[in-house]
Amino acid sequence: MEGLQLTHKDHTWSYYGRKAAGVTQALSPYNNLNFVDPRVLEASSEFGKHVHLGVHLYNMGTLNYATLDGYLVPYIRGWEKFLDEAGATVLESETRVYSKTLNYAGILDTIISFNDRATDALVDVKTGTSVPQTVGPQTAAYARAYKEEHGGKLLRRYCVHLKQDAYALHRLNNPQDWDIFKAALLLHQWDKKEYT
Repeated sequence: MEGLQLTHKDHTWSYYGRKAAGVTQALSPYNNLNFVDPRVLEASSEFGKHVHLGVHLYNMGTLNYATLDGYLVPYIRGWEKFLDEAGATVLESETRVYSKTLNYAGILDTIISFNDRATDALVDVKTGTSVPQTVGPQTAAYARAYKEEHGGKLLRRYCVHLKQDAYALHRLNNPQDWDIFKAALLLHQWDKKEYT
């Protein structure tokens, strides 16, 4: 999206110079990870970023397995297995979205088409030991921003929890997900004061 900028150093968003809230930053206080050793959390986050990059490269048809770290291969194979078994085609990968209405931004993992269904779906990829409770509100935010930009119906939402050579598919359909995100966003914007 033109005008949308992400500063990777501190993961801050702006739209034509105006600071915008990040979806994951707004939800981060609700991940229940306070008890995790910060070093373990950082290592897990870094691993997740590498898996996401591998999934993205696979989606784009540019992944070279020969250059991939051996620890990552089983997770990418899990993604491959999901797409194959679900009869799914990737339409978009690592898509930036922005809501002009509520001034937030983020990067959704994938938009896919299930070959046996009439509508497309938003799929978020997770790699941790468990699926965080924030994935529903997170994907609801992405789906609303995507709809705001592209029109059409709200995308159905899923989470693919990747494991070694396997995956678990979770349908995300809690009707409160959008309200939960809006509440978290409002508190985040109020706390930061700079987004209003």
